[in-house]
Amino acid sequence: MMVEKVKILNTEISAVTLNEAVELVIGLIKEGGRFRYVVTPNPEMILEALGNKDFASALNSASLAIPDGSGVVVASAYTNREPRDSKLLEFVNTLLGFVVEEFKYALGKRPSKLTERVAGVDLVEQVLSADFKIKIYLLGGANGVASAAADQIQNTYPNAEVVGYSSGGAIDKSGLGDNDEEVVNEINALKPDLLLIAFGAPKQEMWIVHNKNRLQVSVAIGVGGTLDFFTGVQKRAPDLLQRLGLEWVWRLIGQPARVGRIFKALVIFPYYMTLNRLRMIKSNHVPQV
Repeated sequence: MMVEKVKILNTEISAVTLNEAVELVIGLIKEGGRFRYVVTPNPEMILEALGNKDFASALNSASLAIPDGSGVVVASAYTNREPRDSKLLEFVNTLLGFVVEEFKYALGKRPSKLTERVAGVDLVEQVLSADFKIKIYLLGGANGVASAAADQIQNTYPNAEVVGYSSGGAIDKSGLGDNDEEVVNEINALKPDLLLIAFGAPKQEMWIVHNKNRLQVSVAIGVGGTLDFFTGVQKRAPDLLQRLGLEWVWRLIGQPARVGRIFKALVIFPYYMTLNRLRMIKSNHVPQV
């Protein structure tokens, strides 16, 4: 599967639209054979990958890495932009540029590299809505979430069959679980086409890497909080806010505790992008975004 990649800091993002991502995942499921997995990098995950080489490797080894965040799409506007020779001018240009690019995103203008945000929940919903039979296993989520999500999926998507689900037990940050062998054996016995893993990043991606050689599944997707949307625990933002790249406002209102995560995406992520641009001046303007 050949897909153009855009490098944001040290994470490679697939240059795909939602429709293209859905088509690719469905193609992998129908193809079967060797195990492949999909990741959903957002600004917070890209920042985590800067200080976690194993996580960065997990993201960059995926068959598909969809741009799950308007900040990721905006950042791609800098991949081919030559930095200024002045550090001060480049610092100001990049920080202000992020604000300008966010406004342009809200107005419907997209960079040439990544043209739209591809939310993990949208990808999963579209795949489950496809016109072919698909067997699914749900892994992760808080107590009772996987079970409730399984019921909702069965009732909503006539071609989707949830063959099993599990909370997965305790998983540490490195992706090792207390009962991985039991879980993997159950998954393999049920032979699902698609494995949805909701441990949250980086646990779910590291769990995939630790177990990929044992899993007899066509495709696995690290879906974070997607199962919460299926159960109704979390509500999607209105379509207008999603199109404007402002879904974070909706989630902040509903979950004030997310303020730290949103600060990372809106402030820390542009700051690190700016530092990276300044380093490009020292390295003869070789693009490293």
